[in-house]
Amino acid sequence: PQHYSLDALVGIHGAQLTQGVLLPNDGHVLELLPWVPEYLIGKWTQRKHSPTPLGIIFHNTELNHIGYGLDRESVPLCLHVDRSDKELEQSCLMNKTNGVVQKFRWADRDFNVPTKVIDDFISLFLLKDHKNSPCRVFNKNAMDKDFVL
Repeated sequence: PQHYSLDALVGIHGAQLTQGVLLPNDGHVLELLPWVPEYLIGKWTQRKHSPTPLGIIFHNTELNHIGYGLDRESVPLCLHVDRSDKELEQSCLMNKTNGVVQKFRWADRDFNVPTKVIDDFISLFLLKDHKNSPCRVFNKNAMDKDFVL
């Protein structure tokens, strides 16, 4: 079965986005990449120079995969802490007594997604006919708005 009634699928990075394979040809998948502190699992969610793992899966298919890295403000935890004080922020996000993540579980929390991201996704990718656009124009438009192709 396919999701013929859908033109796009939007979601936070995870296995659920593999449902994109059920979209019709030329469907769009927007993968929202969670902000994760670098000291937990590295910077992979902030990279913009190469496709995400899901982007690699959808490569050479008829689907259009777009990634977008959420920033620190997407995490409603410890916003009162001075962001320039990395040690204090890390202490707030983690239980320093045993090093186990207490408050910050990126897989189990809500994200604040700016509506501008969704608006840009719709206007740049869903409402435009890209069939006659050169790839370089498509790529430039995406990069100008911090999307990852």
